[in-house]
Amino acid sequence: MYISAVVGLSQGAQPIIGFNYGARKFDRVKKCLLTAMASILILGSSVELLFQFFPGQLIELFGHGDELYLQFGCLVLRIYMAMICIQGIQALASNFFAAIGQPVKGIFLSLSRTIIFYLPLVFIFPMIWGIESLLFAQPIADFISVVLSIMMVMAAFKQMNRMAKDPVLASEVEEEAAAA
Repeated sequence: MYISAVVGLSQGAQPIIGFNYGARKFDRVKKCLLTAMASILILGSSVELLFQFFPGQLIELFGHGDELYLQFGCLVLRIYMAMICIQGIQALASNFFAAIGQPVKGIFLSLSRTIIFYLPLVFIFPMIWGIESLLFAQPIADFISVVLSIMMVMAAFKQMNRMAKDPVLASEVEEEAAAA
C-alpha cells in the first residue's frame, strides 16, 4: 500500500510539474515537488515507525512460527526496511525528470536503486562480511539512490534558477529536451 501511495503522489505531481515547467513557472514546479516530497516523507516515516515498533505484529499477520522465526522476522523487517521512510523520494525524483522533459535522468534514477546499487551490494557484501550482511544491502542502496536523487534534483533547481534569469538558456534547454 505504501508503494501505491508513493506512485500515486509521484504520478499525480507529474502533470502539475510538467505544465508549470513548460509555462516557466519554476517556483510552482519547486513548490509542487517539495510538497510531494514532504507528503512522501510523512507517509514513509509513518510506515517506518510501524516496521520498527511493531514488526512482530506485522509478521503474525502473514503466519505463525516458533520464537526463533519471530525473532528472525523482526530482525529482517527492521534492517531491510530501515530506509523506507526516504525511499519514495527516489521514485518522485524519477517522475520529476520525466515531467521536465529529461526522461534519461528519470530512467537512470529508476534503475539506480536496484540495478546500479542493490545488485552489486548483494554480491560484494557477503564476500566481505558474510551472509548476514545481505540484509543491509537494500537500505544502503536506498540511501545512496536517495542521496543521488536529491543531488540531481538540486542541480535541476539550479538550472531552473538560471533559466528564469536567462530566456535564451531556457530556449536552449527546451531544444535539448526535445531532441532527446
